[in-house]
Amino acid sequence: LAEALEGQDLAEICITSALNWRLDPHYTGTNPDLDPSMPVHVSFARAQGTRCARSWKVTPEVGSDPEYPDLTPRDAQAMRERAAAGLSA
Repeated sequence: LAEALEGQDLAEICITSALNWRLDPHYTGTNPDLDPSMPVHVSFARAQGTRCARSWKVTPEVGSDPEYPDLTPRDAQAMRERAAAGLSA
């Protein structure tokens, strides 16, 4: 499974702001709420940053493009491409 996930953008697949995973067969855990005998652990945390007005992803990158201060760089590029194609915002 780890090989199948390699190089994939899981945040895009799962439609979330960010997703981090790791494979550690020796993980004993530091969180007392997790059962170390279970093969999979999931924990959630509030994303840091600002919500993109287009994708709604929360990321610190929002605002880094002065032409599109309320978008992520990825969405700013998409808007440039739309404009170049003659499509309205």
